[in-house]
Amino acid sequence: MHSRDALAAGESSRRLFSVAAWHESPFFTERERAALALTDAVTRLGPDGVPDDVWNTVTKVWSDEEAANLIVAIATINLWNRFAVTTRTPPPTTV
Repeated sequence: MHSRDALAAGESSRRLFSVAAWHESPFFTERERAALALTDAVTRLGPDGVPDDVWNTVTKVWSDEEAANLIVAIATINLWNRFAVTTRTPPPTTV
């Protein structure tokens, strides 16, 4: 669903296929890397919260408002995923 929308909006398939390996990929900007690191940290939230190095990078390259919007987006998508897993909702067969 989301990859189809991204492709329709002009995103390259090369970058989409690289998201899972964003740490090693040369295809992402500093801002995108900060957003991906924050996404990983929030999604896999441990007992110590988001690591300082991740948060410091986010606040360096994103404004306070942008960082807040990122957190809302990450949390919202995590909530949808948790509902789907909890209710054993299968993914759609077509997108």
